[in-house]
Amino acid sequence: MGGVVLHRFAEFAQAGADAVDALRASCRPRCHRLGGTGRRWLEVIGGVAALAFCLLLAWSGFIYFYEALTRGWRTATVWQLPLWIPLFPLPLGIGLLALQY
Repeated sequence: MGGVVLHRFAEFAQAGADAVDALRASCRPRCHRLGGTGRRWLEVIGGVAALAFCLLLAWSGFIYFYEALTRGWRTATVWQLPLWIPLFPLPLGIGLLALQY
């Protein structure tokens, strides 16, 4: 279970660096034909949409984490790890990702 928790933390902690380094989901190759104003509006709309998504995901992750913390949820294993531990990286990592927008 500990390996799963560390893997999940690494995924969400690395999300910000992947967003900066990678252009996989970028529209830059298709948007170079637009003029300066059109390209700027497209970047603003894309940035606002990405920020809204990150904030929504961080908020819902925080609610999930808070419920696990306050209600004492535990895993259904012999170890009975408190579920707030593997859920903590979700609001933290996505919140840090939202700071980049």
